[in-house]
Amino acid sequence: MSEAAKSSGKLAGEVEILLNRQVRPLLKIHGGGIDLRAVSEGGRVELEFQGACRGCPLKSVTYALGVRQKLLQLPGVREVSVRGVRLSRLSRAALDRIDRCYAGYSFWVGASAQEPKPAQGGLAAQGGLPAQEEAAGE
Repeated sequence: MSEAAKSSGKLAGEVEILLNRQVRPLLKIHGGGIDLRAVSEGGRVELEFQGACRGCPLKSVTYALGVRQKLLQLPGVREVSVRGVRLSRLSRAALDRIDRCYAGYSFWVGASAQEPKPAQGGLAAQGGLPAQEEAAGE
């Protein structure tokens, strides 16, 4: 087995762990799921929604914020796609805006010792909302 194939296999394992801990439990609440279809040597991850997620009108939002942003935090993941999510609805410019808007924020749910800790500060610390507005919204 080549080094590239070994690293791709290792990355696929890390993607599965992340999906099991961070994504699938949230999708399951709504009767949905997600399957890992492929991980390329270059870090391209291909997924497919299952169950209720397949017909959900918000699946492009789930992809952009709930799946893509989490997976892109894994070292080695360069690109994430989900079968059935048309990128014509989410342009590259929209994805770039999401990346800029959420830069510095953690998408981890219930971080453990083995997962990165959530980003500190929130919107007020990063100049988003005045501190009193953020505190009132909590």
